[in-house]
Amino acid sequence: MTGSLQIKSEKYYAVLNFKDSSGQRVQKWIPLNLSIKDNKRRAEAMLNELVVQYQGFESIDQYLNILNTHIRPYFDLRGITVSKLTAGDLEDYYAFKVASGLSPNSVIKHHAMMRTALQWGVKHRYVKENVADFADKPAHVRYQGAEPYTIQETASLLSCTQNSPLLFQFFWLLFMACGALKFSACVGTLLIFRRGL
Repeated sequence: MTGSLQIKSEKYYAVLNFKDSSGQRVQKWIPLNLSIKDNKRRAEAMLNELVVQYQGFESIDQYLNILNTHIRPYFDLRGITVSKLTAGDLEDYYAFKVASGLSPNSVIKHHAMMRTALQWGVKHRYVKENVADFADKPAHVRYQGAEPYTIQETASLLSCTQNSPLLFQFFWLLFMACGALKFSACVGTLLIFRRGL
């Protein structure tokens, strides 16, 4: 979510950019009822308050999406209720989600969300204990970054631009700027390209 100040008809407006529950980008203009004269700091403070307030709503939408897309269908299909939930059930859920292609880091977020909900249930005496505390969650996977293009991949892409020197230069500069090519791949690709594949 982002926010900015805009001026329309000599008045400040807070413009908030966020995604709605269907994932579509939404831009909302909120009048701050402040004239532009000597009110910039006050308008910025009001904007910051609105961004914090709306981020809470956006988080709720994300939680509902996780609940309705992942958690509820899995447990409803198996007939597992909160009162019958075990640590083994949670571990089976984690393994199923990872095997289905969800990253372990995303499954860890599901674990945190379910643990918080179960903790609320313990506090209000809906469940006796928080079984999420006993479940082994998946190990956190550190992001390694994108792999650079190989010599063959780069040569293949650049060969498609052979008839357009400008397009070749564009891709070459883009690869170099993004650091997508190792130096050895750059030299090797140039040699292959100059030989005409």
